[in-house]
Amino acid sequence: MTADDPLAQTPPAAALLGRTVLSVDRARGVVELGFSAPPEFRNRHGKVQGGLLAAMLDSTLGCAAIAMLAPPAAIVTLTMSVSFLASAAPGELRGSGRVRRRGRSVIFAEAELRDVSDEVVATATGTLRVVRAQGEGA
Repeated sequence: MTADDPLAQTPPAAALLGRTVLSVDRARGVVELGFSAPPEFRNRHGKVQGGLLAAMLDSTLGCAAIAMLAPPAAIVTLTMSVSFLASAAPGELRGSGRVRRRGRSVIFAEAELRDVSDEVVATATGTLRVVRAQGEGA
């Protein structure tokens, strides 16, 4: 990845989630991401709060979509549906995302989040819109 590649950059929200890019397949729109959930992400039950898992899934959907676009294109999430399948303990999580269908201005993607034992803890589908990158006269 080059310095101008959006996947090489770490926005503040991605940094909060401890996001790292593990692998990218640009031709297929597939990404593998790592996330780190610190103890501060715990809910009253000692597990990672669901909204933070949803944020990790949103990041994974977005990175899968961005993987297929040439810089300086960007995306925004229009809709996202999340299914919580199991609780997640604080620690390392892995997001896998892929583009299901790419149109000229809309991308449909799906993602899943796995814990350290490789159990799927949450899944998401999303609709994302291709927009001009910030600073491109938007």
